[in-house]
Amino acid sequence: SSDRLEYQVELTALELTKRNHSVHVLTDPEYSDLDSYQGISLHPTKSSAWATFRTLLTIPNLDVVHIMSLNQALLVALLSIFRPKVRLFISINHYHTSKKNRFEQWTLFRRIQIVSRFANEIIVDRTELREFFIQHTTKPVHLLETPLDIHLTRQNGSIKTWNLSRRQYILLHSHHKNDQKTLRLMLISLKKNKLLWPIVIMGSVSPEIKAEFTAETIHFIGGVSGQTEREIIANARYFIDTAASNEDKYPLLMAMAHSTPVLSEYTSTHRSWIKRNGLYYYRENLASMIHSVRFMEESYTLISHFAYKYAPVIRENHTTEGFTNRLVFVYVNAFTQKKLQDSQSLERISIPIQ
Repeated sequence: SSDRLEYQVELTALELTKRNHSVHVLTDPEYSDLDSYQGISLHPTKSSAWATFRTLLTIPNLDVVHIMSLNQALLVALLSIFRPKVRLFISINHYHTSKKNRFEQWTLFRRIQIVSRFANEIIVDRTELREFFIQHTTKPVHLLETPLDIHLTRQNGSIKTWNLSRRQYILLHSHHKNDQKTLRLMLISLKKNKLLWPIVIMGSVSPEIKAEFTAETIHFIGGVSGQTEREIIANARYFIDTAASNEDKYPLLMAMAHSTPVLSEYTSTHRSWIKRNGLYYYRENLASMIHSVRFMEESYTLISHFAYKYAPVIRENHTTEGFTNRLVFVYVNAFTQKKLQDSQSLERISIPIQ
């Protein structure tokens, strides 16, 4: 997912430079030591909040700072205190806390408190997050749904690595290996339905899950990206999403864009995307999973037909161009409001993206 974020940052930064704005991007010093790229100023900087803060202090005439991670909540507070005239954005897309780790939960709660207090505007990518922050902050909360780098494909060269054939395997997506109760229950439900299709699991999987479900017909392929990710998703018989509602939904959206039938948790975000054109299960409810898997297999022809209904909507609403244009609009609108408040010129804008 970091590759996707870097790609989206690049698209947004290039679009801003086309509009004659000064754009600064803070980069990983181990990744590149360049100081510019197609009109974008690059600043190799370590990822710590203090190192980032020190770099930002060296950039003159800052108007807007966009921070891409909730983990940088401390940076939001520092900038709010020491650079109060800068308009602060933070993107909060997906995060995870273990139900058993109270310190992790407390840390997340504190970070949310900090950004709710010190950020000027918050950007989220799903309905549940927007509803949550509207209840906990008076700051503007923008819903900008996940952009997809869609290159529709029916190629299947990558899946042959695992001796798979188009529409002849079931694909599961798992996000966080430290809390995989839903993944385990879904695998049990597939086993109880006695399906003959191979099962492919992409994403993080705990050693315990791998040990419990070791079989020749189960493939743990880990994290994949690019063309391999597109092909493994586009050619699946159906796609089952076991990631929690606050975790990465890019693979689910990619499956929908490729008209792959999907089975996902019953949440408001999923229902807004899928509507009545897919199947749902209730989280950590084995009975509902068993029933949904059985119905999907028995009614596969019908479910496949419905998948073609949500695909064009997802492709239209989640283009990278559309996302970039909406994000630039949010930036410029915030910048305009700030300049009106400061009674200053609107000639130029400087936006670093962290």
